[in-house]
Amino acid sequence: MSNEIRVKGNVARDAEMREAAGGKIALQVAIASNHAYKKSNGEWENEPAVFLDCVQWYPADQKDLVQTLLAVLKKGSKHKITVIGRLRTEEWQANDGSKRSKTRLLVTDLLLPPSILKAAGAPKSGDDFPPESDDDIPF
Repeated sequence: MSNEIRVKGNVARDAEMREAAGGKIALQVAIASNHAYKKSNGEWENEPAVFLDCVQWYPADQKDLVQTLLAVLKKGSKHKITVIGRLRTEEWQANDGSKRSKTRLLVTDLLLPPSILKAAGAPKSGDDFPPESDDDIPF
């Protein structure tokens, strides 16, 4: 059974890096995604934004890549990012004895637009980057 979702949105909180035992690195970022639709009267309606905490794991030897991502995944950036992964709900008991839970997206793929890669100083492949578009998701 597959549990995979794709979410496109804006960075809602500056990305953070956490180092775990064994040398693995967690890149944590929150994204805000919303949707607009046309009502029967022809006016556009915006749905409230959905905020999603995301985490992607990297091996220790990719720390430079994670540092580059930290530099460009900033709240307020006009760049939309796409995250692909699976949902995971974590449960724990708080200090007061109450049960808590949080659903996160465990990212398998982080897709960045060419404009954010240019801002990071990433090397170009080919002659030029393709134009950035919101129409690149096939649904």
